[in-house]
This record gives sequence, C-alpha cells and structure tokens, in this order.
Amino acid sequence: MHGVFDREQIAATATPSNRWRDLTMSNRQFLAIGDITIISYKADVTRADGEPYSALVSSGYFRRDAGWKLVFHQHSPL
Repeated sequence: MHGVFDREQIAATATPSNRWRDLTMSNRQFLAIGDITIISYKADVTRADGEPYSALVSSGYFRRDAGWKLVFHQHSPL
C-alpha cells in the first residue's frame, strides 16, 4: 500500500487484525517551524497476530485555532 489516500481509505485499514501492541519508539525526531510540526520515529511493535513488526513513521501537524491537525502521515515498513 503506497500513495495518497483519503480519510475513508485510511479508516478501512484500521481493523483489529492490524492493531499494534507493545510499541517501542526509538530514533525520535521533532521539528517545529512556526505553525508546522513534524515528528518521526522508528516503531518496533507486536502485531495482533503476535508477529514482530518495525517501521519508520513520520507525521506532520498544522496548528489551527481549534488545535493541531494531522496533515501528513508516512509509514514505511522495515
């Protein structure tokens, strides 16, 4: 799965079989420039089926009057 997806396509992937547990975050990075913030990290998890899984994850947020809004998310399996 790669590309640009809309809200409904992303929500359809959030199934119980895709859930993570035992999350460990490492190599955490944080960048804030004005109203834009980017966080990135390496995620080591256990999947719902018990299999180990690792990925590089980045998320970008934009500050609005009502609070922070996720505007970008990238997830690359290792």
